[in-house]
Amino acid sequence: MQPSFISSSGADCKMSVHQEIAQLRKQNAALRMELFELLRKEVLKSESNAEVNEMSIRTQQAPEHKLRPKAPRRDAVGPSPRDFARAKDKIQRELVSCEPDNSKKGGVDAPIGDFLAFINSIPTLVSTSSCSGRIAVFCQSTDQKKQNGNWAFVSHDAVSKLDDVRQAIISALPASAMMHFKFEPLVLHISCADLTTAQRLMKVVLGCGYKNSGMLVGKRIMVGIRSTLKVDVPIAADGELLVSDKYLDLLVRMANEKMAVNIQRTNTLFTAIKDEFS
Repeated sequence: MQPSFISSSGADCKMSVHQEIAQLRKQNAALRMELFELLRKEVLKSESNAEVNEMSIRTQQAPEHKLRPKAPRRDAVGPSPRDFARAKDKIQRELVSCEPDNSKKGGVDAPIGDFLAFINSIPTLVSTSSCSGRIAVFCQSTDQKKQNGNWAFVSHDAVSKLDDVRQAIISALPASAMMHFKFEPLVLHISCADLTTAQRLMKVVLGCGYKNSGMLVGKRIMVGIRSTLKVDVPIAADGELLVSDKYLDLLVRMANEKMAVNIQRTNTLFTAIKDEFS
């Protein structure tokens, strides 16, 4: 019976050892998991501190102007509001002054004085150059150095006396290499504060029949207003008159008719712009 007793005790002892080993393994696994979790948290904390330190270094090294919040980006097309306001103020002061401007006449044409005054009363518009329309005789000088020539006769109204034109032609003939009889319609150049205003103005202008008009967009936004009404005829060359009085009379009558149409169109345009911008 003794051997049987020893065998049972040995089996129990063996089972107890296995249980202890299993328990130790569980404890060891739990410890490893706890250690792993501690290491993971430490790594995350280190990475976060590194990012904060890097950002702090960049902030310290960055120039002051780069740290300021960026202003909203303005459309690059056209002048800044400040530049436009300065240019408009300068032009308006020149218009009301008694000093002559850069035009050959030296000032604003009387027939469109009220029109320009209204244009310049609009905060986003200002006129830069203008001509109400003219009947003229232009002479190219015999002096090759004077390429621009001069005006022998200019009228911004209909011509009532043919003799006035004839006398101007005769007086200018000796110094004229080429002479042209001209009618030129209304021409306006209007600077706009922004593209939206220019597009509104162009829509009105084209709707009034000024098909030769256009828009220039760059550092400045400019609308050029002009129509197709025009007469340009050579009447003298090398100091010699090439046309008869009868033909000259015909040219004057044609120019007077176009001037009447020009005045009507100008009034229509003036009314349309007032309706759009009032």
